[in-house]
Amino acid sequence: MKRKIIFLIIAVMPFVCSMPNIGFCDQDNQIPDEATLIRAFDMGSTFAVVEMLGEQHLDNDGRYRIKLKVKKLLIPGDLSLQDVKDPIACYSGMWHPRNYPPKDVNDPKPPKPEPNELFSNLIPGHTYALFFIREFQNGFVWCFRDNYYEVSIADQQEMAKLESLAEQAYKSSTVIKFRSVKPKVDHTLPNLDDQLIQTCNRFRANISKRCSEGEAIARSDLGSRATMRSPVYSYISFDPPKIKLSRGQVLGLLGQPTQKNGFTYSWHCGLDPIPDAWKLSPTCATIDRSKQYYGALIITFDADENTHYVGYAISSMDSK
Repeated sequence: MKRKIIFLIIAVMPFVCSMPNIGFCDQDNQIPDEATLIRAFDMGSTFAVVEMLGEQHLDNDGRYRIKLKVKKLLIPGDLSLQDVKDPIACYSGMWHPRNYPPKDVNDPKPPKPEPNELFSNLIPGHTYALFFIREFQNGFVWCFRDNYYEVSIADQQEMAKLESLAEQAYKSSTVIKFRSVKPKVDHTLPNLDDQLIQTCNRFRANISKRCSEGEAIARSDLGSRATMRSPVYSYISFDPPKIKLSRGQVLGLLGQPTQKNGFTYSWHCGLDPIPDAWKLSPTCATIDRSKQYYGALIITFDADENTHYVGYAISSMDSK
């Protein structure tokens, strides 16, 4: 159980979202079962009733999104009504080679990505209960896409049943304890070298301009390294940091995060002065030099509230 929870959530989220038939598919108009709800909540998902506002559209990063209006937060996760008071542009979480930016960003006629067939299952003007998540890299992402359910907010009996099932599953999830326990800020630290401590102090003090510090922390023994694998593997996993910190120690060292997403915290770092492709997610995407990219230090904790993944990533504003 612990290994499932502590697996790199941020890095694998787009792939988890795009996997077909996670749990019960709602082709028969079935509400997701309890096990599926628990898995979605432990991934940091929000469960909400949304109205589909229009057809999918192509954003500036070559990805299709749909516009949703959140009508009711059934299980808010780490979001509030204020976070979703305006319509949200929701990305599918599916990466396709034809959707990657062209290698030549100056090509006046880049290939247009194919429309996402899964988005076509949502009908404009209809209302659905579905899962979505907010990531630093991709903004809002529609996830567990086989598990959506067309609902009517006016049907009080149906809504009561859905809310009861969701609340019961959430109480059985692991993430509810992680969210409900307020960690005590801990300033006691393992034996860190003075230069790294100074880097962390600058990171904590300079909220709007700390990309170099965030990258340095991710490259230090506090950060994660890609697991050595055969080239035949199509995904990247990461080893835990050489030096692990508790959640309380992280907060004492780095301050409060900018964004929370289940077991994952993000500290936004401002405009990255040297955006490189390896900092992107996925790493095979290319940098568009006409855009500005913003950095974040991203930390995922395990079930024992110790750091399991510490990394640095960048995202363009078009991803939000």
